Amino acid sequence: PRSTRVPMMSWPRSSFAAHKLTEVEDSDTTLLHHLTRLQQAYQSRLPPTLAEDENLGFDLNAGRAGAQARLALLFDPKDRKQRLGPETAQAVFRALTGPNAQGACWKGWRQSGFGETQVSGPRAAVVHAEAIVACFERLWGQPAVCEGVPTTILRPPRSAALGAHVDSASLLELYVECRSLALAATRAAGATESLERQWAALHGCQALVHWAGPHCAAAKADGSTCGLARLSVPRFFALLSLLHPDHPHDAAPFAPPKASDRRAAAPDNSDPHGLCVPAADEERAALLPRAASEPSVSRFLARGGPVFAPFFSKAALLALNEVLAALELPAANAAPTRPGAATAAWLQRLESRGKLAELRLVLRAALPPDGPVVPAPMVPAAAAGDARGESCAGGWQYPLCVTWLRGFPHMAREGGLRLTFVPCLLPRPPATAAGLERMETIEAERRRTLRRAQLMQQGEYAAIRADSQLSRPIAGGAVHSHPEQEEQMHRDYDRSAYATVEELQAYDLLTARLNARAVEAMRLEMEGGEDERGREASGQKRGRDAERQISV
Repeated sequence: PRSTRVPMMSWPRSSFAAHKLTEVEDSDTTLLHHLTRLQQAYQSRLPPTLAEDENLGFDLNAGRAGAQARLALLFDPKDRKQRLGPETAQAVFRALTGPNAQGACWKGWRQSGFGETQVSGPRAAVVHAEAIVACFERLWGQPAVCEGVPTTILRPPRSAALGAHVDSASLLELYVECRSLALAATRAAGATESLERQWAALHGCQALVHWAGPHCAAAKADGSTCGLARLSVPRFFALLSLLHPDHPHDAAPFAPPKASDRRAAAPDNSDPHGLCVPAADEERAALLPRAASEPSVSRFLARGGPVFAPFFSKAALLALNEVLAALELPAANAAPTRPGAATAAWLQRLESRGKLAELRLVLRAALPPDGPVVPAPMVPAAAAGDARGESCAGGWQYPLCVTWLRGFPHMAREGGLRLTFVPCLLPRPPATAAGLERMETIEAERRRTLRRAQLMQQGEYAAIRADSQLSRPIAGGAVHSHPEQEEQMHRDYDRSAYATVEELQAYDLLTARLNARAVEAMRLEMEGGEDERGREASGQKRGRDAERQISV
């Protein structure tokens, strides 16, 4: 069958990549649409006299720059108190914070960028779906498939950094899968596809479209999404080995958390976007009895939402790079570890567990990336100028597409204001029976989320609440998505940020066609493989028959 592979941009930093989304110019207008509904919600929580004060509004008539400047003032606690006085400042604070802020700040807007900012089926991401698909197909080098309606993340001004974490799997599952792929690569002579591309094919990628955000922001306060540059699959295996509760490194970042994670004992297996790693079940069963009393074990087993770990800590990366320097190169070229140092002790501990030779094998079998593992923004400043076609020190022209391997560490710097769409796209799964089964899950989730968005636009809120499937969160669990809160926001405030019913219908046709073509291509590849295996078996039989005739 005809190949469906598309040209792929290089992934020079191993686990993530980025590119400018071309032919889209309405990013500022779209941001203002999202801010309009948030301003209405904010004003509804102010006392009536303050709600009418133009100086306390978002100054949307002044465009993105004016709104960003006004919001920065409103979100600044010191300036807020000095300018407005204690009573008004407190009222503004409560209005910005949103509902149920105590113990559930993610429901508001002040800290997380989730909660009431959520839009299921944002108009810009739906209308420009073809351009977004084309951009991500170029990044992945594979046809895209759709696993759901797009969603939003709108980070507020002066937002705190989002800590380093992984999604979609437990650390144990990632550890087992990294080990499995890396060991398989040591036995696959002549393999041409990188482990990172194999990971993308098997488990997919996470993806974001940064639609609008800070321009020319300060280098360390621009809200950038960051990954670990040069973190390959074997190197991720090494990093996870440093966190393994049976042999943790002694550096401070790897110390056990203060409390156990309850998700370890009762993992959430309902996430349709999660990694499937059956090989981890046996090791999980062996570790589980220790989870309640050993926080390091519970951290390793927890899943069902983000799992936070010190992936970006300077001390953690120093330990990782010391391990890589000692094990990646042949013994004659390897950097010696200092006797008695924490990394030397850890290597001895790993050897006593019978795991050192295996880690050395997988690290030396793969061509190591050029340089140490370091934190880096997924859109580097040097590449940003090239991508946007103009110069703006420290800032980028939007929209920008970023993607990274599903389950790999990432974080976001402090800062904002940034509007981001989650496009819910994946590279096409491999042409296997498991890949076809995964496509069934992907298509079911696409239909569920799209149906929910369509019913919401039609005002059928009761139908959503009454359906056990449609009433589930769109993505990310209870932290990212609150259906009851989005219903209230959609019902009571401006809807210009949402795609219309007609635009959702067009999106349905486009994404259904993507998934149907992917399934058809996968089946053709599988049939072609069976034909090839049949021809090979037939040739072997003819060879054996000829040998028997010769022997007679």
